[in-house]
Amino acid sequence: MALLGIGEANGGCSLLHAAGVGYGASLPLAISVKVALRDAPSKNTPDDPDGLLDAVLDCWKEAGHPLPDVEAMHWAVKSDIPPRQGLKSSSAIAIAALRALCAATDLELDNADLVDLASNAHRKAEITITGCKDDNWAACEPGWKLIDPGLGAAEGVLLQGPGPDPD
Repeated sequence: MALLGIGEANGGCSLLHAAGVGYGASLPLAISVKVALRDAPSKNTPDDPDGLLDAVLDCWKEAGHPLPDVEAMHWAVKSDIPPRQGLKSSSAIAIAALRALCAATDLELDNADLVDLASNAHRKAEITITGCKDDNWAACEPGWKLIDPGLGAAEGVLLQGPGPDPD
C-alpha cells in the first residue's frame, strides 16, 4: 500500500457567523487533522456521513486538476477535532484532503484556491449555507479574516489580523 499524498489543516472557531450578518470571521485553533490519500484502503474507513471527501474529489476533477496515476484512491483521516461541535472539522478535512491531492499530483495551489475548492466541496456535500470560506481560511493559515462569502476567496477578504498571542 503506497501513500500518495498527505495534507494537514487546523480546526477553528467562529468569531462572526456569515449566515446571521452576511460576513464571516473565524480564528484557527491549535487542533489538527491529517488526511492521507492512498492507493489501497486503510485499516479504518473514514467516517464521512456527508460525503465531503467524495465532494472534494469531485470538485478537484471539475476544476480540471490532475489525478494521481493509480487504479484506485482511498482516504485515511486522523483527526483531533471533534466532529459536529462547531470546531470547523469539515473545513479542516476539506483543506487537508485538497493538500493531500496537491502532494499526490505535485500541484501547487495557493491558499485562496484551496479555500474556493473547499467551499465548492461544502456546497456539493450540502453542509453549508454560506460556503464556509471564513472557516476554510482558518483551516489554511494563521490569523483571522473577515470574509464576504459572496466573493471569491482572494477578493472576499475584507479585514485580517494576526489573532491572539498563543502565549
